[in-house]
Amino acid sequence: MTPPPEDLPRQYARTRRFTAGAVTGLALDSTGRYAMFNRDRSLWAVDAQRGRAQRIGPADGYSTALARVCLQTAEGVSVTNLETGERIDLPIGAVDAARIDPTATVIAFAQRGALEIVGIDGSNRRTVAKPDGEAVRWGVPEFAAALSMERESAIWWSPSGAQLLVACVDESRVELRYLADPTHPDASPKGIRYPRAGTLNAHVTLSLIALDGSQLEVEWDNVEFEYLVQATWTTDKPLFAVQSRDQRRVQLLEADPATGRACRLPRSGPCRRPGSLSWRRPNRPRLSSTSTTTNCVRSPRNRASTTDSLPKAPCCSIAAP
Repeated sequence: MTPPPEDLPRQYARTRRFTAGAVTGLALDSTGRYAMFNRDRSLWAVDAQRGRAQRIGPADGYSTALARVCLQTAEGVSVTNLETGERIDLPIGAVDAARIDPTATVIAFAQRGALEIVGIDGSNRRTVAKPDGEAVRWGVPEFAAALSMERESAIWWSPSGAQLLVACVDESRVELRYLADPTHPDASPKGIRYPRAGTLNAHVTLSLIALDGSQLEVEWDNVEFEYLVQATWTTDKPLFAVQSRDQRRVQLLEADPATGRACRLPRSGPCRRPGSLSWRRPNRPRLSSTSTTTNCVRSPRNRASTTDSLPKAPCCSIAAP
């Protein structure tokens, strides 16, 4: 007798929302030899020369450059050499975000609100940006960006590895809500910053940070355009898109790394969806936020948040609802 068909809720649970076994977050290493992807909550790498795949390990997030993979889990951060298989566990503990630089020598990471850098061997750890308040965090996306715009990165390395473009989030004006844990009724409710519809969002700024800790704030009208949709680098300048609160206006801006001043670039093409950002030049392949030399993917969605090397004077096509 044929068993009765499995109902949708059970299928949904058994397949983890129809994601079990599916390949997501596909990205190429900058050497072109390795293809990285997530499957079943683990990071995999395919060696194009040898034609074989290897499981790197569980991953909450990763970034890759020059056959090195910076792997982020709940326990901490490690660096794996894809050519030799050597793995180094960095002595930095759990972090909120970690990004390896394009030269595969330094890792930038966000921890306890600060932004720090450390060598891929765990040496020369130093803080390059400190929070100036309890509700201030460097290098992590705010609630609206992560949940609504699908931007899961707030650290973008320059192609040379000499500078970082970093978002700083100040949530002090966001409403504080309290959640109780029903499994521990004796514990005090936990306070979280949650921007309800119509209330104030977090204040987001961008800064250019050198490896010696020197900072330069990027200037744009973040009152009129309070949403930072996406960011990346051209060959030598930061490029980022901002959006108005009503989500009807989007600007593509290019920042001068010497002065921090941002100028508006022309926009072309129809609007599509929040969070997407792509550049096109005539008779050239499309470069988007998922085709990169350095890719960072965070689960459970496993979407890529990237640092790209793009043409210097691109046209753009930006999404808005």
